[in-house]
Amino acid sequence: MEAIQNLSTQETRTTRARPYVSWSLDELASAVADSDADAFEALFERLREPLFRYVRELAPSGDGYDVLQDVFLKLWEVRSRLEVRVGIKPLLYRMARNRALNMTRKLKRIRLPGDLPDSGQSPEGSTVELNELQEQIQDWIGQLPPRRAEAFLLSRFHELPHADIARIMNLSVRTVQTHIVHALKDLRAARARWEATGRGPQ
Repeated sequence: MEAIQNLSTQETRTTRARPYVSWSLDELASAVADSDADAFEALFERLREPLFRYVRELAPSGDGYDVLQDVFLKLWEVRSRLEVRVGIKPLLYRMARNRALNMTRKLKRIRLPGDLPDSGQSPEGSTVELNELQEQIQDWIGQLPPRRAEAFLLSRFHELPHADIARIMNLSVRTVQTHIVHALKDLRAARARWEATGRGPQ
């Protein structure tokens, strides 16, 4: 991410210490709109990991770092035109989504982040059984329709509100809610079938 890092040295930095750690994302975005390179760095550090995971979910075979760098370079280029009232987080997710899908042309497969939804296993449960269930959950999500899987992942793994997901995916909030409800229904049904075969946790 050298190109991103170099941006901070190309602008005049403020000499006054700023408590960026306590700033909200939209406060950072407002500072970025005023060409504050330190705020830009702080925003990048705050969002790079979740954005990278999201890009890898959409384009598992692509270069997530290239997409991420492209997104933040574009953000810096258009910083003077930022509309903070829209919300910087859904804006960046939308930019990442468009670039990731352009890279792959279509969604072929959804890749899960490292953490999986709560499986309901107790801490005393078998590690082998838990790993098997996690693998099954990954497979089941991969079998969902792409838009349904994406809405579910944005909600459950990226913890975005439905309104933000709607802006990212260019859908109505009601449609996003429907996707998530159906995803949960499909996953519960898949787990019930799996356990009914006797392969689930005993």
